[in-house]
Amino acid sequence: MKIKIQRISWSPEIVFAILALCFGIYFVFATPTFWGIDESTHFLRAYQISEGEIKPVQIGNTFGGIVPVNLQTLRLRSGHDLGFVFPIAQTVTVRDDFKHDPVYQKLTNQPVSKKKSFIDISSAEIYSPLAYLPSVVTIRLIGWMHPSIRLLVDACRIASLLVYIGIIVLALRVLAFTRIKWLVFCIALLPMTLYQASIITADTNLNALCLLSFALIVRGYMKRSPLKKWELAALLIAAASVPAIKSNYLLLVLPLAFLPGINYRRIKIPTWSVRVIIVLATIALGALWLHVSGRVAHELEEAVVSGHPVNARAQLHFIAHKPFSYLNILDNTFMLNQSNYYIQAVGFLGWNYVEMPLTTVIISYLLLFMASIFKDNQSKYNISNKLAWASIGIAALAILGIMTAFYVGYDGVYTPYILGVQGRYFIPILAFVFYGVGKLLPVRLTLSDRQATALFAAGSSLCLVVAAVYYGLATY
Repeated sequence: MKIKIQRISWSPEIVFAILALCFGIYFVFATPTFWGIDESTHFLRAYQISEGEIKPVQIGNTFGGIVPVNLQTLRLRSGHDLGFVFPIAQTVTVRDDFKHDPVYQKLTNQPVSKKKSFIDISSAEIYSPLAYLPSVVTIRLIGWMHPSIRLLVDACRIASLLVYIGIIVLALRVLAFTRIKWLVFCIALLPMTLYQASIITADTNLNALCLLSFALIVRGYMKRSPLKKWELAALLIAAASVPAIKSNYLLLVLPLAFLPGINYRRIKIPTWSVRVIIVLATIALGALWLHVSGRVAHELEEAVVSGHPVNARAQLHFIAHKPFSYLNILDNTFMLNQSNYYIQAVGFLGWNYVEMPLTTVIISYLLLFMASIFKDNQSKYNISNKLAWASIGIAALAILGIMTAFYVGYDGVYTPYILGVQGRYFIPILAFVFYGVGKLLPVRLTLSDRQATALFAAGSSLCLVVAAVYYGLATY
């Protein structure tokens, strides 16, 4: 009897899952506990939610949660070392790490203490439970075994990574008919994107859901056929979740309500009703969480940034009455920080801010560019320039929303620059930018499917290998 051995089909989903799992697991265990960007704050928020505290706890003018004391002590201990390097980006040779700190090691090997107290984690209280769902579920599932803090944090990281991989695989399946799937593939495997997926942060689910939304939008306008049931479910989940996680990104999912009507045919109600439901779900859930977390903003009213008091109402009044002055502030901010934004969106890893070499940054953007101009075999999937411009317009408005949110909520009144914005905040927008620009350019890249797999897998792997080596050397 002859046994037939079938060849493995190296689809983008399989290649992505393998690369994301291998490099993601590396980042999970290479990153010291609470050493991800703002990870200690996000973990404490997740722990607070797992204990049933959904709303922020207010004591005086501060907002936070009631969490175990030794988690707070470890947070302070991890921040102690960072005080020597923050906020300077680290090279592969400059690092004073935690490896030989016996106090830090002892804390990470302890189980979570029963003694609890209040801690101010206002910066994470603005995020809804949806941002931390994988970590919350993990804490509930294994918390009863009283694992060490290190084990508990690593388990939450792995859960977040697996959910991220699952959502991106769905996005790639949605785009299986078109080669624009390689754009999602490359963005999802950027060192910065995958690193964030490997730590505990609100941005993990946000990045994945925004890429899924982009995939559904592209599929809706290019294929123009009824969405499958699981695609409709994914559409509703993305539309409702993204604004609840970060309302600044609402514009990236709002187009889901305005796909060609044929996409909603499997829903047995009029198309206009479907659009109303999606719009209401998108806006209402985002507005609901803004109302719940809105009290946290009052804590900042007494803060002073760069010698200017923080006052959201005064900032909004300034923008409304002097829009050209605000546009000048936007221009000054981009001119001052544009190079940092470009680098940070690709690789600015860990709380020690390990910066990727310029060559890696260039290769990463080159991969995104090539994926955006990759020619589809079937001309019926080509779209008009109007939709390409619409994609760029959505990206521009989303960027404006992010910048304005920081200027209004976190910067002092009339400050000449917008402070606090980092390049990683633009990762969910990259797909819209490169998709729109790629469709408007007159050049097209022609490759076979096998060549495309080899090119984008090898290019992404190269960038991730460099990121892994740099991060390991700089951290240890």
